[in-house]
Amino acid sequence: MNYNLSNRNQFNDADYSLFPSQITQEEIEEQIQKAPDSVKKILQYYLLVDSENKYEEAKFILESFYKNKEIPIEKIKNPIVYKVIKTTRSIRRQIHKLMGLLRFHEVEGGYLYAPFTSDFDVIIPLSLHFAWRFPSERLIIHDIKREKAVFVEEGDLFEVVFHSMLPSETEDETFFQQLWKMYHQNISIQERENKKLQRHNLPIKFQHWLIEFEKQYIQGYLFEDEKLRLFYSQNGNNK
Repeated sequence: MNYNLSNRNQFNDADYSLFPSQITQEEIEEQIQKAPDSVKKILQYYLLVDSENKYEEAKFILESFYKNKEIPIEKIKNPIVYKVIKTTRSIRRQIHKLMGLLRFHEVEGGYLYAPFTSDFDVIIPLSLHFAWRFPSERLIIHDIKREKAVFVEEGDLFEVVFHSMLPSETEDETFFQQLWKMYHQNISIQERENKKLQRHNLPIKFQHWLIEFEKQYIQGYLFEDEKLRLFYSQNGNNK
């Protein structure tokens, strides 16, 4: 499926049990596009949740807004409205965090590959961001949890279900990963480690995808790569 930056997702029909008449996902999307910006932004983010009822809840939010136009959407006292707004804030925070934490690995074939997992289905917003951020690069952004990936080439997004093995990392990628792990280990002051604060600032669910938190750190300067050993022997230990 081809995604252009100006053309967002297309959805299939869905069954709605909370309302007397059947409505389609396309109709909800169309209604959201016509809504004021304050409501539109909330619902566009909320549709990224993995919930069977998200379209019914989106319709409820739209109906609540139009019945209470004089009241800001955030001040409507209803548990569904509260849940949607709270969830939307969580989604926005997680997208913002992943934009800073996503790590790209150079793999054979000229692609930069970034695996991740998330509580929400945020692969499209992330892919749109990085397609804009790196317009000349070929990217693969892979949501491991949902087994889907987006290929980004020349501003176009191609979403695929992803089961196959990836090409192996390039030699340069392996080399620079080792350097980064060594740098991270050397700047660490063991006596000042604060794991609790570290987990607060960077939850464990994100650490899994960061190279410096991988468990195969260079211990005792044992090098997995001959190129790295030569580099280190020539430059010495400046710690």
